[in-house]
Formats: sequence, structure tokens, C-alpha cells
Amino acid sequence: MMGLSNLLSVFVPTHIIRASTEPYIKNEMIVETILQAHEKLNLANVEFCIYPDAAFNDTHPELMKEYYAYLESIKSMPGFENININVVKDTRKTMRNNWLKFVEEDCKTPYMIFLEHDWGFVENIDVQKVINDFENNPSIGYVKFNRFPHDNRMASLAVAHNWDWIYEQETDLKLDSPMFKITFFSGNPHIARISMCKDFYIPEMRKHCPPEKSKVNSHLEKDMMKAELRSIDSLRDCGFSNQSTDGSKAWGHTWPLSGGTSIGKGCPKCEAAIRQHQKKWGLYMLGNWGDGSRVYHLGEWCRKQ
Repeated sequence: MMGLSNLLSVFVPTHIIRASTEPYIKNEMIVETILQAHEKLNLANVEFCIYPDAAFNDTHPELMKEYYAYLESIKSMPGFENININVVKDTRKTMRNNWLKFVEEDCKTPYMIFLEHDWGFVENIDVQKVINDFENNPSIGYVKFNRFPHDNRMASLAVAHNWDWIYEQETDLKLDSPMFKITFFSGNPHIARISMCKDFYIPEMRKHCPPEKSKVNSHLEKDMMKAELRSIDSLRDCGFSNQSTDGSKAWGHTWPLSGGTSIGKGCPKCEAAIRQHQKKWGLYMLGNWGDGSRVYHLGEWCRKQ
């Protein structure tokens, strides 16, 4: 069996917080994020690839020099002796473009962990088992780590906030790790199959949300959702379309029921299309009903900054 370091790399996008007001150069969150991921996910020898947003080279060049120096200093901090850190110098502007660079040009492993610089881990996760499920099930493209407990409240939140129109246990695949079927790609911590990103996710995003049409080119998650909504449109023939929405919400006609038991409320054609979309995109979330949170967000305090 190949070691994880040959199968998996970690993409860590980062940026200077409060660059125009109170620059947060000594970003303790990224230190905590990497330390926790390395320990809780057992990522010995796995490469953590840090991608600073190059937009700050234009707006705050001196701060960027300081930030790069700080990121390099992480390698010599306590606890990092055996962590494989790569601070990438030739980065691009915006998270979307850095993700594209990592996936299409830089990543040398078949799988990646997407890990923004402000996430923590509640419990240990057997990443090797998840990778085994990817290896044994080519239809899996993406597995997210759950931020909230898997319960009816979570299912209701998924509906209320338009996170997912499917939220139900996967029972058809042979899995070492239990998973839920979900509808949408998220920027929360997840594992993705690089070939699926290259051959399917990226072409779909570029087709339906090219950079010139993206209002928030840095927001990979929203751009991907626009592509997913168009995907669902292409699979149904009931006359309803997400094309009239703002690209992030489709009310009423496709509204699911909470609890993960029914979707496409009131329209069987919509339900069929959403299920086809989920299978086509291979989107899943780790866990069983009753499981607690696996990750938590360290950066709520600076989310809008």
C-alpha cells in the first residue's frame, strides 16, 4: 500500500488579514490549523502547500514581504520539526486562481485536502480509510468534513441556508467510512480527487462562471455553486430554471424537506435531476447520523476582513 504522502497533498490558501487597517502578519490561526491537521489527520510526511494571495503584492508589497517571512518562520516553530511545509512563491491573485494553479500545475498526488488557513479539528479522522473509499469507488469526487453534528438540526440548517438539497446517508457504495450524499461543493475542509477536479469540476466552473462573469472571483465556493445550479438545470425538464436566480439560491420549486428523507418538494422531476447531479458530481460528506462535528472555524472573528 502506498503511503499517504504519495497519495495526498494539502492546499492551504492564505492572505493578510486586516491589511488596510491593522495588519495581522503573525497569523496564529494558520499555525494552529496546520498543527491540528497534521496531528488529527495523521499526515506524517504529507506536504502542506501554502499559497498566499498574490493580490497583496500589488496593494501591500511591504506587508507581503513580512508575511512571507513569517510563513517561512513557521517551519522552525515548536511542533513543526516533522511537518513538511512548502511556502509557494509563485502564486496568483485570488483563492480561485491559486486553487486552479495547485490542481492543474503544481499538485503531484492523486488527492488533495482543501484547508483554508483558519480551521481546527475536533477529533481524529482516519484519512487513509477515506482515501481507500476514493480508490475503491471511482464515482466519489469530493468528501467534506462536517462542521456541524449530523442530526435533524443540521439537516434543517442545510435546507434553511441553501447548503444542500440532498442530505441523506449513502447506502449504495461499499465504504470503510460512512458518508452522506450532498448537493454542493463547499470551501470547508475536504478531500478531493485531482482527476475529477481537472476533468470535470474545473471545466464546468469555467463554462458556467468564467472569470469575467464572476462577481467574486476570489470566492471559489460561490463560483462552483453557479456551475452546479446550471448542472441541475440541464438535468431536469419540468420548465423550472435556476437561471433567473442570483446564482446562489433557487427558492420554492426545488425546496427540499429537512431530515434528509425527501428532496425536490412538489416536483419529482426536480428530485430526479438533483439526485442525478449528486451522482454525476460525486459529492459526499463524512459521517453517520448522530456524529458530532469534525471541524470548526477559527476565523469567525475576521471573516469579513
